[in-house]
Amino acid sequence: MRRLRFSVVRLIERVVGRRQLVRAARFALDYARRDLPNRMASNGELLVQDIVRSSPRKGPLTVLDVGANVGLWSRRLLEACEQGGERDVVVHAFEPSPRTYAQLVDDLGQRFGSRLVPVNMAASDVAGSAMLYGVHDLAGSNSLHGLAGATSGLQAEAVQRCRLDDYCAAASIERVDLLKIDAEGHDMLVMEGAREMLRSRAIELVQFEYNFRWIGARRYLQDVFNLALELGWRVGKVTPDGVEWYECWDSELETFREGNYLMGSVAATVRFPSIEWWAAPATCS
Repeated sequence: MRRLRFSVVRLIERVVGRRQLVRAARFALDYARRDLPNRMASNGELLVQDIVRSSPRKGPLTVLDVGANVGLWSRRLLEACEQGGERDVVVHAFEPSPRTYAQLVDDLGQRFGSRLVPVNMAASDVAGSAMLYGVHDLAGSNSLHGLAGATSGLQAEAVQRCRLDDYCAAASIERVDLLKIDAEGHDMLVMEGAREMLRSRAIELVQFEYNFRWIGARRYLQDVFNLALELGWRVGKVTPDGVEWYECWDSELETFREGNYLMGSVAATVRFPSIEWWAAPATCS
């Protein structure tokens, strides 16, 4: 049977060419794994926002948007809360690039007033200055790690960093309903700068982006699972069909394919619809 499969694939390769075969196979694999295009309207991120908005907790929500760029994610959340009228929310939007930050303030500052707190810093594991490498002005792919570690040909500008533990203490933030991170490879370091908030369960949920830019930071998805194990939390991938939860880290997950993930306690994540992982391991050591 295996020899027959190889024969069929070779025949297809001869007809369409190797490049097209790879592209078609990658498309099918991405679909099967739910590694879909990272578009907020269709990748499951809005589902996360809506579940967070429906939290049974009383009072206004507090959300940290790390890597806010020009504020599209924050805008959608704020508008949804405004239109729904079910509760208020305050979003602290972190954007380190001065030019992108200025655009964020121009676009959202007057519109949402005190419900948006813009922060012209990068959340990180340490405080102090750093270089931000950009493809072009306002680009969502600007990163503290360049392009997976490469910085040649990229625009560089000095920015300021802060630890979320320090920021929340200074801002008297005692509870965070959602920490959303889209930091172009810096996501794990953002979490490392929020360890005390995480350990004390002051942060209820973390949504983060994972992609090939993690290579530049020398971080792995496995690092998140190690942190989740330490906290007694679980990790899953956000998909349009629900969250694909994992019992533990598996090498099958370390693909560096772009996607959004969710981390939280069982109590915090039970409200999310879920889908079964296609390759669930028999045991987790």
